[in-house]
Amino acid sequence: MGSSGAFLDKGGFKEYNWAEIGKKYGIKILKRNNVNNNSLPFLSNTPGTAYLKYHNDGTFSQFIEYGENRKKKNVLDYGVHRGIKSVHLHQYAENGHLIKTAIIASHESGIIDKTLYNKYKKLLKGIKL
Repeated sequence: MGSSGAFLDKGGFKEYNWAEIGKKYGIKILKRNNVNNNSLPFLSNTPGTAYLKYHNDGTFSQFIEYGENRKKKNVLDYGVHRGIKSVHLHQYAENGHLIKTAIIASHESGIIDKTLYNKYKKLLKGIKL
């Protein structure tokens, strides 16, 4: 999920490693500076916040919601998971341990979990299922 060198001792990321390139629905869109990294920071500087990442072509890549402890709470990804290209959600406990992973939609099966898909669909720019 990124090199630990990109993060501050107190948690969060060094701001010069990430740039805010916009906002969507009030959520900061981040881009990693000068590094080809596929993931958003594993800790947030601000408790209870969220960040978005889009590919260079503008299609959705990742959305992370952080808890009050600044650790990942929910991670929505679009990519290969368990051999299937899908939109999938990883849910984490406060201690950082993975609780559950759910495939929300895939090109093979279409929309699998309508409730979760409807919750996040506005963020899924450019994904055709």
